[in-house]
Amino acid sequence: MNRWPDINVPGNWELQGFGTPIYVNQPYEFCSKGYEPYWDKPNPPYVPKDWNPTGTYRRDFVVGNDWDGKEIFLSADGVRGAAFYYMNGKFVGMSKDAKTPARFNVTAMVKKGKNMIAVASGKGGVGKTWFSITLAHSLSILKQKTLLFDGDLGLANVDIQLGLMAKYDIGSVVSGSLTLNQVVHHYDKGRFDVIAGRSGSAGLASMPVGRLQILGEDLNVLAASYDKVILDMGAGVEKPVRILSGLAEKIIVVCTDEPTSLTDAYAFIKIMTMQYTKCDINIVVNQANSLREGQRTYDTLLKACNNFLKINPPLLGIVRRDTRVRDAIRNQSTIFNRYPTSEAAEDVYAVAKRLLSHD
Repeated sequence: MNRWPDINVPGNWELQGFGTPIYVNQPYEFCSKGYEPYWDKPNPPYVPKDWNPTGTYRRDFVVGNDWDGKEIFLSADGVRGAAFYYMNGKFVGMSKDAKTPARFNVTAMVKKGKNMIAVASGKGGVGKTWFSITLAHSLSILKQKTLLFDGDLGLANVDIQLGLMAKYDIGSVVSGSLTLNQVVHHYDKGRFDVIAGRSGSAGLASMPVGRLQILGEDLNVLAASYDKVILDMGAGVEKPVRILSGLAEKIIVVCTDEPTSLTDAYAFIKIMTMQYTKCDINIVVNQANSLREGQRTYDTLLKACNNFLKINPPLLGIVRRDTRVRDAIRNQSTIFNRYPTSEAAEDVYAVAKRLLSHD
């Protein structure tokens, strides 16, 4: 993986270390070798076959609520040569004239806000991965093009729970043999995409910060092609969890009524809010014996957050305990495919609808 370097715009990339600067006054700066009889002199409009430098420039931006009702244009005022333009992974148009304005109406192509949701927990065993899978399936049912990314870089198991025989996984991306979009697998039974992790890899779990940041940048680029991206993070507060969770517009902390789960969930919230002061943290109580008990569990966590951190993370949903969840996991199936009318399925579906209502 290579990190995208920064460049000043407007500017000339040859003067910023990319390619060879060529200084000319009147003549063309290139020759069209290969087009007889113009072996060593310009032959417009043809371009050289043996030397024709090209580059790719990308820019991330967030469309706010104050842009509602306005037309949005992509403007390129000084591109030198032919250029192709893309927005959120979709082709916008092209221009061929050098250094002349190019305008494209992209109102229908932009997406408001960010679209990544991190699902985390302080401790393992709270049903976080099951919840992530079920949330991805719920969003797919709600007509959202969804990607599920297994961000548990050392102990991944999304593919196992789905019975997905992934030919490639995130390890191939980290090693540099494949790009992130090349390891995407489509889960036909849920109509959503999956990027599988690699279980038992200490190297992935201890990736240097620089590599994690590059992975995050690549994930941001890929996310533009989806309506929603679910990041199933590893349990705990290790560096990979914090860095990748920091990419998300919203962080869902999954907990249960167990004292250790609540303590570790609080620790995760504390560390994340210290590192990312503007992160949007929401709570999901899983495996609740009833809605009333789930509310009581949330109130306990909320009280600690309010007293010691002076924050009030909202309750996004309560998922009731359901014995059919275990059966679905054992059969490597989603709860919607095996028990679509179960209480657990209905509860996660309600969370998905609530998420979309916030957009």
